[in-house]
Amino acid sequence: MNHTSFTCYGRKIGYYADIEADCKIYHFCILGDYNGEPVYQRISYLCLNETYFDQQALDCVAKLSAPCNNSEQYYEESNTVLRSAIIDKNTTRTSS
Repeated sequence: MNHTSFTCYGRKIGYYADIEADCKIYHFCILGDYNGEPVYQRISYLCLNETYFDQQALDCVAKLSAPCNNSEQYYEESNTVLRSAIIDKNTTRTSS
């Protein structure tokens, strides 16, 4: 599916628009572990029906709120909200 240079190496958990693919592809990055060594894992998705991945909305949309090539500036901001939700959910689940 993905023939771009996008990599999850060094990225925090989250969704990332693939700028080289004109935001028609996006990736979910997560850090795993293999025999005590960090492993960066990537799951790639394709936006269908002529939609584009909007990094600010973290969703495939008909029209981007900002040009695709500006997506990288929103990587941290948009994923901070996602990470907070994941951490809060896991904290609530383990403390119950």
